[in-house]
Amino acid sequence: MAEVQFTRALNPSAELNATESRAADDAYADFLRESDQSTSGDLLRYFGRDFFHDGSMSAVVVDADTASFSFRTKCENVQRPDRMSVQPAPQFDVRFENVVEFAWASGRPGQRIFVGAEIDGLPDSISDAEARHSTKFHSLVIDAYGESFQVVFTAVRVNPTDPVSWTSILADPELQVLGLFE
Repeated sequence: MAEVQFTRALNPSAELNATESRAADDAYADFLRESDQSTSGDLLRYFGRDFFHDGSMSAVVVDADTASFSFRTKCENVQRPDRMSVQPAPQFDVRFENVVEFAWASGRPGQRIFVGAEIDGLPDSISDAEARHSTKFHSLVIDAYGESFQVVFTAVRVNPTDPVSWTSILADPELQVLGLFE
């Protein structure tokens, strides 16, 4: 897979002023709104913005037998009215299905923390997969604080590990859930 450069939306250390940063974020949001996400499952909702930002990642599994890639992560972006994060942070199981390409670049050792992701940033890989399989594919590049994952797939499923608690969080008018792409 070709190396992907993260956009400003995913790389806060980039040398951009506030106006340039806002413009880059807006351009990426426009790209996402205009792209066909009808077959992507939970891709846009959970990865279109920084929903999992700063969440630890664990239980990373690449399964060639089921052509899947999965991991567990936390959402540190649920805030109370005092702007403090809700603890314990809600956890989610993420599973990419029908994976046809996968790359994992390991960086510095330590805890794996979700920094950001870029949807459909591997257009050549998507085109190749669609030509070989005659179905709609997507890609996701995940920056995990010194590591990166690149995956080309047909669908992603994101499930809370505690669905009752997650439903309560979403229904609570006192809590603010940041980063969901609505």
